[in-house]
Amino acid sequence: GVPAGDDPACGLYVIDLGRAARKRRLSRHWIVKDLAQFCFSARRLGVDLPPQFFERWLGRATSATDARLLRAVERKSWSIERHSRKNAL
Repeated sequence: GVPAGDDPACGLYVIDLGRAARKRRLSRHWIVKDLAQFCFSARRLGVDLPPQFFERWLGRATSATDARLLRAVERKSWSIERHSRKNAL
């Protein structure tokens, strides 16, 4: 991502979710990876994404069949956090 604003210490980054927006054309791997990165970045800003975020992204209410995808996103997000902490990123 690219730091937002002129202050490189501000810690706010912008990421491109364009790939994740095309969810029907992508493999599950890329969807999970992109959404997990977004969740990780939000958490670093002190924001836990509400379930409504995923409903908005899906374009419908979440269902029981979405639970597997959402768990995978959450696991990958924590994996990104562990990696970032380990490597001081």
